[in-house]
Amino acid sequence: MNRFVWDLRYLDGPLVAPGSYKVRLTAAGATKTEFVTVKIDPRIAKDGVTVADLVEQTKFALKVRDQLAEARQLATRVRQAMDATRGDPAKLQSLWDRLTTKSDPYEDQMFGDQVSNVNREINEADQKLGASAYERFNELVKEFAVIKADAEAALR
Repeated sequence: MNRFVWDLRYLDGPLVAPGSYKVRLTAAGATKTEFVTVKIDPRIAKDGVTVADLVEQTKFALKVRDQLAEARQLATRVRQAMDATRGDPAKLQSLWDRLTTKSDPYEDQMFGDQVSNVNREINEADQKLGASAYERFNELVKEFAVIKADAEAALR
């Protein structure tokens, strides 16, 4: 019997929630599909964390992952425009400064790092998420809408 190891994570993302999954492995031109069941860790169930809590944690973590990916893509576009000297240099620099943290002793964490902080908070352990994570993320989503609109105007 062939064995494979799955780290129980979505691609570039959080752990999957308990449930049934169809997994497909392709190697040496052959594809094999299996069904697996991921169960809740009984230790956290004893602490009152439910499967529903973990499903919600995973859904939220995927949203945070996607927001972080979108912010990184925008930062890449801004950097490419800066390197190609396209657009207004001052506006592009301002966008870059809002998206990325400067490396210096008194750094202010900018958008990308702030979303990364939420990501770390919600993925540290299987847990029922607190309201503060949702509130902070919603603030960041609103902030990103403004940054994105400013970027679209500057990148035309």
